[in-house]
Amino acid sequence: MSGRSPMFVSYSANYEDVILNRVFGSRNSGFYIDVGAAHPLYENDTRALYDRGWRGINIEPNATFYRELVAERPCDRNVNAAVSDTPGQLIYHEVIGTGLSTCDPEQAARAAAKGFEVVRHAVDAVSLRHILEDAAAPAIDLLKVDVEGFDLKVLASNDWGRFRPKVIVAEATFPESPRRRPDLIAPYLGEQGYRQVYFDGLNDFFVERDFEPPPEAFDRPPNVFDRFEPYALHRLARELETAKTFIASLSDELRKRSEDRVDVENARAELRAMHARGRALATQLDEMTTTQAAVCLELHRVYHSTSWRITRPLRGLRHPRRALRILLGQSPI
Repeated sequence: MSGRSPMFVSYSANYEDVILNRVFGSRNSGFYIDVGAAHPLYENDTRALYDRGWRGINIEPNATFYRELVAERPCDRNVNAAVSDTPGQLIYHEVIGTGLSTCDPEQAARAAAKGFEVVRHAVDAVSLRHILEDAAAPAIDLLKVDVEGFDLKVLASNDWGRFRPKVIVAEATFPESPRRRPDLIAPYLGEQGYRQVYFDGLNDFFVERDFEPPPEAFDRPPNVFDRFEPYALHRLARELETAKTFIASLSDELRKRSEDRVDVENARAELRAMHARGRALATQLDEMTTTQAAVCLELHRVYHSTSWRITRPLRGLRHPRRALRILLGQSPI
């Protein structure tokens, strides 16, 4: 596989962006429309294009996802609304904790029947044509539609004479099922000048009649030769590297603290030795003081004894001059 294009990260749930990478892989700029964009990273079909330098419009009625899109995709235009061929307001059925939220009441009822929590919100609904006009959209390379059964209403709200994406990706199966929905989208897009070129088990891919994709773009499923890494695996690898870095840092800190402990213990040992030497010197000093006091006491007793006074003249005989002073009373001893 040497000499091929570098690895890229795939964020799509079904590797839709791998197929799109075959179609647009050599381009580092382009324009997309993502209707039902959902989360800006997880299972997102346009994030890989955004990372490559593309820009576009993300349309999402879920307020939480919209805020995350604003934070994560600041170079895109993000719209918090539903798309429909009937502008005004719609009831948006938020299926909590899933990607099944929809403006289609039948799909919402199916989700509720499966035990999912469904919360209803009133949301603004605008036409795709209005959004594209307001954004002064340039030539559109990609239109992705994933709105859980509301897809045909989204497509019907476009002005196909003015806004013609080169590639359209539209969900084609019932939610969380491989079973295809009644095929109403293909005939509709056929009338608009699009042909269906690929079904990936979840989505239909359409191309505009004047657009010629690379011949190998749709002839096989995503595989190892596409040189991609799923985002979940990519994220785990990054977390592993972060963990390794943290462990290495922690090991260094523990080693440093261990060395500091050794230094402290050495200092404590030296201090204990100094204290021991000090105590020994104090003991010696006490002993010397006691001995000196005993000697002084003994000398005092000798100097003041009767015998010392009686023998005083005799002690002077060893020194005649001193003896004479003693006899004359000129010396105290």
